[in-house]
Parts: sequence; structure tokens; C-alpha cells
Amino acid sequence: SATEYRNRRWLEEAERILLTFEKLGIPIVPIKGGALVGDVYTPAERYMNDLDFLIPRSFASDARSALFSLDYRHGRYEPANQTILRVEPAVLRAWTFQNHVLPNFYRVTHDDRSPYCKVQLGHNLFDPYEGFELSSDELLRNHVRGSGASMRLTLPASLLSIITHLYREG
Repeated sequence: SATEYRNRRWLEEAERILLTFEKLGIPIVPIKGGALVGDVYTPAERYMNDLDFLIPRSFASDARSALFSLDYRHGRYEPANQTILRVEPAVLRAWTFQNHVLPNFYRVTHDDRSPYCKVQLGHNLFDPYEGFELSSDELLRNHVRGSGASMRLTLPASLLSIITHLYREG
């Protein structure tokens, strides 16, 4: 199916990101859909809108540079011409201070069946204005190593991540 094809490509990309971050010494853990495919869902059962990861806020600059080295850019994917539309610097600055995630990262893949990959790097499970805080530092202390470069949050931390996502998304 189209969903399975796309998810398998994105999971390959997740592994590439995890290996790069591990090589650079940047702590990173997949969360939400990308962390659940394989354990809870098969790649054909759950459509992924993006690849979500947790990183420590103190590594945000290094993580941004690492994704840039993998041809990711901040912006918005434009399907009409298969490009990434630039985000204004003022928007990037405002986003950084008002969100629990860095601005979206996109990479054009030149694959007609999966033309782009979208990545979100979070450093907290809540936005600053929400009145709650659950930083990635706390969650990253409770991870378990998987196969290859992959790491997973422990079950309680994974459940917190999913519950927080449901709270935020409504």
C-alpha cells in the first residue's frame, strides 16, 4: 500500500537520522508514530505525518546543524514544484521561543511515491504558555537502547509522550 511504502521510507530515514546523531554524540529518541511502528503497528497500519524525536534543548543548535548536513531545511513543502518554501528568520526566532519543538524540517526525496520527509525535534512535551513542563531531559534519562542506533523511551515515558500528544492535539 501507499502508506506502507511511505512509512518504510520514513523509517529508513529515521534510522539514518539516529545513526548521524549517535555519531555526533547528540542524544535523540523517537516518539509518537515512528516509535510505535514495529511494536504496536505494522508500517501498513498507521499513516505517519512526520518523524518526531526528543532531544535535549541544550543540543538544539547541534541537532539543527546535523539535520542541515542531511539536506533538511526549515520550511514548508510545496508539492506543486517539489521544493521547500523558506521560512522568514523572524518567524524562526519567534517559533523557537513559543514552541516545544524546533521549526519543522523538510527534505525533498525526489521519490514520486514519497516526495519529502518531515522531521520535528522537540525539547519539551508542552509549549511554554501551556502552564506545564515535561522536558526531554527528564524523559531521555529513561530510555532503553534498541537495535542499531535506535533508542526507545521506557513504557511510562512513552505513555506520557502519547498522552501529552493527545492532550495537545485535542
